[in-house]
Order: sequence, then structure tokens, then C-alpha cells
Amino acid sequence: MVKKERGNRLLRSLDWYVGIPLLFILSTLKRKKIKDGNNRNIKRVLVIKLGAIGDTVLLMPVLKTIKESFPGMVLSVVGSNDNIEVLNRVDWIDDIILFDISRTVKDPLYLLDFIRKLSQYKFQLTMDFEPWSRISALLATLIRSEYKVGFRSRWQYRHYNFDIAVPHQKNLHERDNYEKYIEQIGLQGNNHKFIFPINELEEKKSEEILQEFQISHRLFVVFHPWNAGYKKWYKEWNTENYIKLAERLISREYSIVVTGSPQDSVRVKPIIEKYPGKIFSVCGRLNLGESIALIKKSLLLVTANTGIMHIVATFDHPMIAIHGPVSVQRWGPLETTNCYNFDVHCYCSSLYNHGFEFKCRNKRCIDEISPDQVAETVFRMLENGNPKT
Repeated sequence: MVKKERGNRLLRSLDWYVGIPLLFILSTLKRKKIKDGNNRNIKRVLVIKLGAIGDTVLLMPVLKTIKESFPGMVLSVVGSNDNIEVLNRVDWIDDIILFDISRTVKDPLYLLDFIRKLSQYKFQLTMDFEPWSRISALLATLIRSEYKVGFRSRWQYRHYNFDIAVPHQKNLHERDNYEKYIEQIGLQGNNHKFIFPINELEEKKSEEILQEFQISHRLFVVFHPWNAGYKKWYKEWNTENYIKLAERLISREYSIVVTGSPQDSVRVKPIIEKYPGKIFSVCGRLNLGESIALIKKSLLLVTANTGIMHIVATFDHPMIAIHGPVSVQRWGPLETTNCYNFDVHCYCSSLYNHGFEFKCRNKRCIDEISPDQVAETVFRMLENGNPKT
């Protein structure tokens, strides 16, 4: 299990206090720029995407468009410990390169060596798809490339060295921002649909879990209650709410499986201890693909706004997403007609853009969503097969 880098306070501080001045200083060192990033003779493209699983899933259709737009092009993608598992499942990416962000703190020479090795590729076009982090902009700045494109986000001070700085808009869904981005170099989205690949071993593991718990297919509901990242607790429904929701489901003879990371194995105890033999935990026992395979065998998923939500949306599997103060229009699931979204309209929902702007006076506005509301929607979906009726 690789160490996740989301929510690391030290990395965030360094990114801000070191990254911004360094990018500004580098902007004073002028370089020769080519005139057109939409040269159809481009043969080597570098994409930088260090963000989380959900962001990467949303980017995949756009990456496919980029790949198809330059015939014979070699596509290289720099990812991080947070999203490498998604990238590694795509066979049309020619070269996947892991950038260990946390290692840059322990070993500053690692960053220089990483940049030196990538510069040997002599990329013609580098595209930084991160909207706020300075470390990705720094990589794009220092890696040798003829043409560089990246987001210009308000108050993030990261765009100084791009040949094209694409405005990042907080009133658009993130995938719409990605599509606006490639329009700046003359590309149009091809409406590709990304389906998260699951292999046979992962399917087998999910079957073994059901046999272990003695649960039949389509007779259980999955809870995925927790998030990752900075200030994640704002997006997490209270544990007591999940216990009350479980009580309603168990009263109708449904079993419940709770998924999560190894770190969630402690947090899940109050839920599974309440109803032993009816609620089961696989926190820390399954990789991402195994978790998705298990969810696909369930009746329905109840989830926080997280990467799992975006993956499950691509399968159009029945799902209830509890967003709380996160704007559905900005970060909600796409390409699904089988999802009901619970959000709250409070002050911080209008601020939430990159994932760290929570300034709400009511820090638990997500708990305005009641277990009874969610339970009734679950039953309606299970009985009618439609989240809207």
C-alpha cells in the first residue's frame, strides 16, 4: 500500500510558501516559445496529473481525445501515489511515470533527478492539468518542452511560465474545465466514456468476500463513508447517521458491507459492532479494483463525495451520494441516471472549488441531511429502480 499524499499539511505549506516565489523567479528567465501548440506533427506529449482518483477519472475522456488527436504521438503521463492505480489500468497511455511528491521533502535531489530524466524525452507539448498545486506547475516549468499549457486559477499564483494559461472556472464542473482546457489548443472533446477496468483476480476476490460473509449477490448495500484529503471531515456524514441508516436497512433484511482504506478500519468499528452479523467491514482488505467489483455486485452504494463515487458513476450503478457542502454542479457524478445526490445549500458550498476552501460557520452542515431522508430514498430506489420517483 503506497503512502497517500493528499491532506499532508507539510507538503501543502511547502507548495504554497516555496512554490509561489520559485515559480515567479523562474518566470523572469525568458525562454523561446513556439507559436502553436496545435501542431499536428507533435510526436511526444507529457501530461501532468498528480491529483486524486476522482479528478483523474474525470480527466480520462479528455486524455483519450488528446491521444487520438495527434496521430503516432507517444503520450506520457506523470501521476502520483494518489492516482497511479487508476492510470496503470489504461492501456492506451504509452508511458506512466510515478512522481513521489513526499520524497521531494526527504531528498531534494530526487526532484532534480526526476526533472533531468524527463527532460531527456524532449517533449514537444507539456500539459499540466492541476488547477491549484504549484509542484505540478514547477515540473511543467523545469522539464524540457517546446510548448507548455496549464491552468490559471484565481489566487493560486501558478501560471507564470505557461505559453497558454487556461482560466480555471469555479462555476463549471471539473470535467468541463478540462474540456475548455483542450479547446485552447484547438482540440474538441469526442464524448469518450471511461469505464474503470476490473480484472479476473479482482472479481474472484470480491466473490470470496461474499462467500466469507455468506451474502448473496444483490442482497446487500455498500457504505463508503469516508474521504481523503485536506479538511476531509467537512465532507463526511456523521458515523451515528450511518448507524441509524443501517438500522433502517437491517429492519428490511438487507445486509451491509462497509468499504474503506486501512486507516478506516478503526473508524468502522462503531458501525459493525452495533449489528454483528449484519454489517461487515472490508476496510483495508481490498484494493481499488476489488472494491469496485464488490460494489457492482451490490444492490446500491451509499457514498461520500470521493473517487469511488466517480468510478461507480461510470457503470451507472445505483448510488446515493452524500455531498454535504460540496457543490454537485462543480464536483458531482457524471454519466449516470441512477444516482440521487444529497447536498446542502450553505455558505461554504459556494466557496468549495479546489478542495480546501471550507470557511463555513456551521462546520457540520452536512449533518442537516437526515438518515430518514436517505433511508426513504434508498427504499424508493430499491423498490422502483429510479432515484427520482
